[in-house]
Amino acid sequence: MKIIILIFSLLNILNVRAQIPLQIPEKKTYMYDKSEQNYYDAWSFDLRIENQILKNRDSMISELRFNDLNNAYWNRFISYYKMIPNDASDILYPFFEGIENDKDLFCHIYKEILQDPSRNIRNLGKRGVHYKKQLDVMDKVCECILKSYNPKLLKILDSLEYKDQYFRKKYENLPIAQKRIDSLNLIVVFDLYEKYGYLNRRIVGPEYESHMFYIIQHSDLATMEKFLPIIYNEIKLGRLSVTLYPLLHDRINMLKGKPQGFGTQSVMNEKTGKFELYNTIEMNKVNFNRKKYGLKSLK
Repeated sequence: MKIIILIFSLLNILNVRAQIPLQIPEKKTYMYDKSEQNYYDAWSFDLRIENQILKNRDSMISELRFNDLNNAYWNRFISYYKMIPNDASDILYPFFEGIENDKDLFCHIYKEILQDPSRNIRNLGKRGVHYKKQLDVMDKVCECILKSYNPKLLKILDSLEYKDQYFRKKYENLPIAQKRIDSLNLIVVFDLYEKYGYLNRRIVGPEYESHMFYIIQHSDLATMEKFLPIIYNEIKLGRLSVTLYPLLHDRINMLKGKPQGFGTQSVMNEKTGKFELYNTIEMNKVNFNRKKYGLKSLK
């Protein structure tokens, strides 16, 4: 409850609205580190592109282009951060728009980039001093979000992942013991699903959003078919990585002896002893499908 009150209070104070066309900060060479003093034009160009992308937010959501959309919100924030607005509090506009779009993923990236001591972007030039109060606010907001996930639930998912990968990391041909482990893991997943619903990033965060998926991916055909529309719906709502759907879709088709539509599955060629791409539909259609779901084209 505290996290909701904190976020919405700050949103109201800032009067944040989606897709605000932020004014591009004026050039401040004296504020930049020497190694970046010539980057202003590039930052300005990037910011214009990011603002343009966000104007098409609704159509991007309908096209499942969540990766592009999430990247645009983050890149818009970081471009503005690097350019240094006259009023340091202006950085809170793109920050809270990113939070409003996808608080879990945005704060996950924020932690990796702006709170990682091995990176220098936080204090490069005079930014650490310029944004001192604002960084404190942003740090606390993201800390609340990233600490909101149930630690007991995350511990269960850690255990499931460890068991799921125990033999898979060691052998190409899985021993019977792994099949038994997969069956026991699936029992736990069904129980979790009954109690919490699908464990998407809103519930367990970006680091754990794929844990339930891979147990399902390694289950029986009936279970995969049951969860395929559920996973698709989670993706459609922006709560799960779009790249997961093609994996499960292709695995189901492969088990049914049908050609895969995304080219994600490979099988062992017994003659050569090498893995080869399992049968697919026409490659131009495969690449079209892959692009829609954020995957790179196959050659």
